[in-house]
Amino acid sequence: MALAAPSNTDKVSDSRHKTSPSFYPHPHLPKQGAALRQRAVAQRADVEIPVARCIDWLCARSDMDSARIALYGASLGGIGAARAASAERRLKAVVSDSLISDLHAGFIEKIRCPYLIVQGKHDLLGLQTALDAVECARQHGVAVALKIFTAEETGASHCQADIPSLGQAFICDWLTAQLADGT
Repeated sequence: MALAAPSNTDKVSDSRHKTSPSFYPHPHLPKQGAALRQRAVAQRADVEIPVARCIDWLCARSDMDSARIALYGASLGGIGAARAASAERRLKAVVSDSLISDLHAGFIEKIRCPYLIVQGKHDLLGLQTALDAVECARQHGVAVALKIFTAEETGASHCQADIPSLGQAFICDWLTAQLADGT
């Protein structure tokens, strides 16, 4: 399985997921690592275009199962992941971790793979955005799941900044179930 990961900052792709070998932050995806620092490639609104190229790259690899590709995005990257998933039919699953504002309007309803939204109850961006996105997705038949982390369990901050491993474990478990062989 493979996971492409558009991010909110290059810090995320450079450090947050180094512990998971199944995360493939593509070196040419805008606003990620070397693309930002060495080539000054800025974030672009039509993230579905570079995500499609990354999926092309993954599908061309002999060590990848092209039927088991997911997309993960954190913060602003969560909007990018949802937008890309609305156009990309080769994805088996998509995750938005800490969904920002109402930028989801107009494309979440077009997602055709299972979709997980993860939000902290005390996220600085609030909880309502995630609740609105889930309602919109459900109204349009999207197979959406919502995980809200509370202060009691920790992980209630933006992108589970107070305990990232908790959010990462939940997301990885959900993705494992979505990407299992034969599903």
